[in-house]
Formats: sequence, structure tokens, C-alpha cells
Amino acid sequence: MFVTMAAGVLLNLLMPDQVFTVFSSLTVFGLICAWGSIIVSHSGSAGARS
Repeated sequence: MFVTMAAGVLLNLLMPDQVFTVFSSLTVFGLICAWGSIIVSHSGSAGARS
């Protein structure tokens, strides 16, 4: 947790105008990957129920 906070402080010092954009982009990418893995894992079992 400390490393994440330190990275946030460092990013805020280096590029304060773009920190929110970088953080938002990484968060959205992670959410899309999570939903994608859920969809892929459920798509294989859908045919077994039919």
C-alpha cells in the first residue's frame, strides 16, 4: 500500500495535470480486463446448460 501511495505522490510531482487521466485510464483498463475474464469464463459453460 505504501508503494502505491508513493507512486501517486511521485506522479503528482512529475505531471500534476495528467495524474487523473493516467489513473483513470489504468482503472478503466483493469475493469475491462476483469469483465472480459468474467465473460470468457462464463461463455464456455453456457453451452453445457443448453
